[in-house]
Amino acid sequence: MAWTDCKSSMIKRYDYDPDMRVLHLQFGSGRIASLQSVPQHVADEFVAAESKGKFFHNSLRDQYKAL
Repeated sequence: MAWTDCKSSMIKRYDYDPDMRVLHLQFGSGRIASLQSVPQHVADEFVAAESKGKFFHNSLRDQYKAL
């Protein structure tokens, strides 16, 4: 995994595997969530989001199942 650090109070870093369509998120607590079936365009929107935490709450949390 090639983690990317981010400046978010909620999400410490992330990684996206386009072949598996899995978005890995590491939260400030250290917990890792691996969200499955995330399309590339949604991962791109997450990366571009000004607030990663807001994007997670509004567009990812209840939409994609964690592995």
